[in-house]
Amino acid sequence: MEGKKSAAVVAACILIIVLLSGQQQQAAALSDFCRCFQNCYTECRKTGGAYRCNIECVQDCLNGQPPPSSAAGCRDICGLDSICGVMETTAIAADACVASCTNKLGAFAPNAAKINY
Repeated sequence: MEGKKSAAVVAACILIIVLLSGQQQQAAALSDFCRCFQNCYTECRKTGGAYRCNIECVQDCLNGQPPPSSAAGCRDICGLDSICGVMETTAIAADACVASCTNKLGAFAPNAAKINY
């Protein structure tokens, strides 16, 4: 009986350690993403607009994620400021970002110039 209790305690401890290490990895990944995004966004904003910088930095920091293909995707990208705290957070800035993104959805469609370097 003592052996079963000891084994159960050891198993519970191992489970707790595994669960905690997974949370630390997720936190580290978010921290790495935010560090990348903050650096990228700060540099990009010296010469570009909020929409372009959000899209480019998300793509760069999430390993080449495709640009948004719908207005809902635009809202998701423009809302990233709440994760990393680098973009203007006013409702007007968010609305302007979504409007700009939605107006430019076709800008990412492949064309001959992009395909045939």
